[in-house]
Amino acid sequence: MEHIRLEDFCPGNVFDEDTFKKSLEKHDWDKYKDKAVLIYGCAAFLVPPWAYLFIAGKLFGKAMMIMYGEPKSPFIIYKR
Repeated sequence: MEHIRLEDFCPGNVFDEDTFKKSLEKHDWDKYKDKAVLIYGCAAFLVPPWAYLFIAGKLFGKAMMIMYGEPKSPFIIYKR
């Protein structure tokens, strides 16, 4: 299972919309092709709920499965 942490898209552990969106565009989403992916993180600072949806949208059609939450008990939000 591959992991995506929201902190990886927010330098300095501060959510900035423009920086976040630019980070998403630069990221190599093809590396998640046909893999199970867990989106998690961000207990350290506030992140708007739509940020998780943006990441899921980038994975849709590439990942075999998209999950959200804690690694020990994830919620499946998409399964091919």
